[in-house]
Amino acid sequence: MGVSKGYPRSGFLGKKEKIILEFYVYMLRCRDLSYYTGHTDNIEARIGQHEQGSIKTCYTYTKRPVYVVYVAEFASRGVLRKLRMNGIPLLG
Repeated sequence: MGVSKGYPRSGFLGKKEKIILEFYVYMLRCRDLSYYTGHTDNIEARIGQHEQGSIKTCYTYTKRPVYVVYVAEFASRGVLRKLRMNGIPLLG
């Protein structure tokens, strides 16, 4: 899948202020060619849940296998919320 375990990449603001990216938005392509978007703070575990069908009420449960087509990392859920509130597209 290509997603690193533990902390993903980190970015820097200025010289000393380090940001750890720890929130993700993702898009999956399903067997029927439909798409599912979601967000999580543990991308590996969440993708695994989709692949294994461990959440029976999830849209992807009957549409497996699923394929990861997009993953974006954010510093926090708050950053993601601000982007959405300002109308910034997160996918595509």
